[in-house]
Amino acid sequence: MKRLPGPGSRLYTLAFAADGRRPAAGAADGKVLLWDLHGDQLPTVLTAHSGPVPTVAFSPDGLVLVTGGNDS
Repeated sequence: MKRLPGPGSRLYTLAFAADGRRPAAGAADGKVLLWDLHGDQLPTVLTAHSGPVPTVAFSPDGLVLVTGGNDS
């Protein structure tokens, strides 16, 4: 188990790319966080939506990340 660094916002969903090394999470504040498990750096933070992000998913090849948000 590894603790991932990141902002303190509540996370709603988590998905892993097919390679197993890149998790992405949707947060309550409309951001999407993307980590690389082979490092200890902070995640890449994408401002994706104006409301919570309850859904994130990777394409089968791991090259595309799709998000769904409760935008206002």
